[in-house]
Amino acid sequence: DTPAAAGDVVSIIATGEGVTDPPGVDGRVSIHVFPRPVQSCTVQIGGVAARVNYCGVAPSVVTGQLRVDVQVPAGLPTGDAAVVLTIGSASSQSGVVLPVQ
Repeated sequence: DTPAAAGDVVSIIATGEGVTDPPGVDGRVSIHVFPRPVQSCTVQIGGVAARVNYCGVAPSVVTGQLRVDVQVPAGLPTGDAAVVLTIGSASSQSGVVLPVQ
């Protein structure tokens, strides 16, 4: 109902980030320490690299659930844009889209 525009920041929620620093404990709520993936975290939206503002466990969320905040890149055509999250050499499954305006 509300497509993202260039420059908007959107949050992606995922699992499977691999090894984190500091090591996380699955199922524990993160209050003071927020583990981040050891390997690099990148996102492409519509085949264009998006700026990653944050990649890690969010405050007050169960460890093992990853939040990635990304800025929607300029120049995307209107419609559904494929989103690909990559951590290290592992990429998200296909079929995830973000409506853009």
